[in-house]
This record gives sequence, C-alpha cells and structure tokens, in this order.
Amino acid sequence: MKLSTALLALAIMAIGCEQKALVQMKWDKLQTGTDKNITGIFFASDELGWAVTSDGAVLRTTDGCKTWQSSQLSDIYFEDVVFADDDNGIAVGSHGSVFRSTDGGSSWADASFDTTFWLYDVAFWDDELGLLVGVKPDAEGVLHGALFATRDGGSSWQEVYIDMIGASSVFIRKPSLAWITCKGSVGSTTDGGDNWEKNILDPKDTVRGAYFVDARYGWIVGHQGLLAFTRDGGWSWQKKGSLTDKNLYSVGFINAFEGVAVGEGGSVFLTTDGGVSWKIDSNFVKSTLRDVQVDERVMWICGDGGTLIKVHD
Repeated sequence: MKLSTALLALAIMAIGCEQKALVQMKWDKLQTGTDKNITGIFFASDELGWAVTSDGAVLRTTDGCKTWQSSQLSDIYFEDVVFADDDNGIAVGSHGSVFRSTDGGSSWADASFDTTFWLYDVAFWDDELGLLVGVKPDAEGVLHGALFATRDGGSSWQEVYIDMIGASSVFIRKPSLAWITCKGSVGSTTDGGDNWEKNILDPKDTVRGAYFVDARYGWIVGHQGLLAFTRDGGWSWQKKGSLTDKNLYSVGFINAFEGVAVGEGGSVFLTTDGGVSWKIDSNFVKSTLRDVQVDERVMWICGDGGTLIKVHD
C-alpha cells in the first residue's frame, strides 16, 4: 500500500470512529406532497426548507418535511431556489423568470429583470452579494453563458461578461470564491466576482454541477458520466474513468473523503475515499435526481416525481 493511500485510510478510519460513514448513514425518502419534478432545493435547517418544481411551484416546509405549503407562481420551469437568510429568498427559471420572497416564502413577488435568458442557478455569499447564471443565444443561435451579479440581495442584477458557452451552475465558498460550470470550461473568481478566469476542459464536455470541499479541492459532473476533480482550485482537471453513460447533474461531499454524484434514472455514485473509487447504487430510486445540497452532516437530494431524500446520521 502506498504511503498516501495508507494515510488516507487511517484518516477515514479516524472519522468513522466519531461519525458514521456515508454508506452507513440513513437514507430516508420523504413525502413532498407533489408528483412533479423537483428541480432545486434549499434547506436552512432540518426543519425549514424550500423546493421548486418544473411546473412553476415553490414548496415550503417548516416541520422537517412532515407537511408542505405550495405556492403556484407561474407556468414556468423553475430551476433553483436559494435563501440568503430565513426571510429573503430567490427562485429562478425559464424565460428570465426571477421571483423574490422577503417573508420566508409565505409570499412571492415577480422580480424578473430585462432578460429572457434561461436561468439555471443562483447562490449568495451573504444577504447582499450573489450570482445568477444561465444561457443566452447569439444571432446564430449559439448558446453563450450568462452571468449576473447582485449587491442588494437580488433587488437588481447586473450582467457580467464571460466568454463561455451555456453556464449551468454556480458554487460559492465564503468569503470570496466561486466557480461556474459551462460547456467545455469552468470559470473561477477569487475576489467576489469582480474578475473571472476561464479554465478550459474538453470542448465536448457539458458540465452540469460542481462542489468544492475547500479552496483547492473540488469535483465537477456532467453529461455522459463526466466526473472530474481538481486539486488546484480549478486551474487543471483530471477525469475519472467513465462510470456511466448517463448524464450526471449534481455532486456533493460531506467531508474531504465522502461524496455522492447523482443523475439520470436514479443514478447514485458514492465515494468514501476522496474519489479514488466510486460505488454505484442504482436500486434506491429510479427517478432522475437533479440536485444535491450539503449542510454539514446532512445531505438533501431531490429529483423527478416529487423525489426528496435526506441522508443523515
């Protein structure tokens, strides 16, 4: 056994002495009160959470998913929802749709601005500074990445120029780091979005999700089983061997060693050794899984047909 592998194994054993490994944690399927596709989720705690659906609804629970309240906002395809605090939230989706809540999701107001871009993902560093990504077509119909920034909690958005194709997700780490995934590239900033670097991948790669454990170590997933990692903050990426030919949509880690990647047809890939190896679990659910949220030792996974999974000790 190589020294680095041995040290990794010892570290995992040390973690296991205090906490259950990911494969030993509880995987609970929760009721959501809908059979529509849940495309995005955000949980502020075990009790308080929100979800958006493909038919324009925002769901809210205040009792740990025992009951849900539904707000049907519009006939649009929502992609993501995020709350900067317990009161202030943003939901985004198709045709430039932006809705804003200032009362914890009890009510929502149309906050769309002058864009018809398909908006995929939104994230905040704090209650004022956030990023929003999507796609926009040029005159020839080529989809380019769209990036918008807010400095007033989502009251207004300003477009930021990026020379990228089809931005699909944004991942933020405090205080000033962020990454956006695009077709054939990953963009990164270290100064709160003022400046961006473009890190080239294979032009054929369609990247759909990213997760960074810290400032240097991160993972991306995408179409046709794309799974790659970086150890230098996104400047260079190394692909893992293809695990599947299905599309992967989201990835998350509960620590540096234990993570999950999810996608089409209920695809669930688990790692407990920092991504050295991945194990498939395709029997837990059959519905396509679309989003992963990690909050310390709790992982939330959502998907089609009203699917919501809570992974916890």
